[in-house]
Amino acid sequence: MKRRTTMSLLVLLIVVSLAESGAYLFPPTLISPLNGATGVSCTPKLRWNPVTAAISYDVQVSKQSTFSTKVVDTTVTTTTYTLTKTLDSSTRYYWRVRAKSLGEVSAWNSASFTTGTCGDGGGGVPASASGGALGRGGHNGHDRDGAAGV
Repeated sequence: MKRRTTMSLLVLLIVVSLAESGAYLFPPTLISPLNGATGVSCTPKLRWNPVTAAISYDVQVSKQSTFSTKVVDTTVTTTTYTLTKTLDSSTRYYWRVRAKSLGEVSAWNSASFTTGTCGDGGGGVPASASGGALGRGGHNGHDRDGAAGV
């Protein structure tokens, strides 16, 4: 019993030591919209790859590359975020994501995209028709002509 307790304490000390020493947390790799994508939906779904040991992700969207004013500033526990606010038509936006875990925060990874023309439905041109901004075979709920899919 004493040996098991000693081993448990040793493992706990190692974990605490790594957390306190700033074990490196890598920034997420952004998947979509791709950097420089055009014709992106006015309610895009932002996607990134998971980061090992990440517990949550900070997500920000802004019209300024400095993020001085933010359209979105939220924390999520998944590797996607769909904007609930309709973005402005034909406007360049910047987005960034960072990983968080046990008090550690990764560097930001950022990209920019430009929205399409957002009609009455606010859908914009599907990103898949504008240079593959959806990434790997994604679908944004729109037909090729930009009309909302049923």
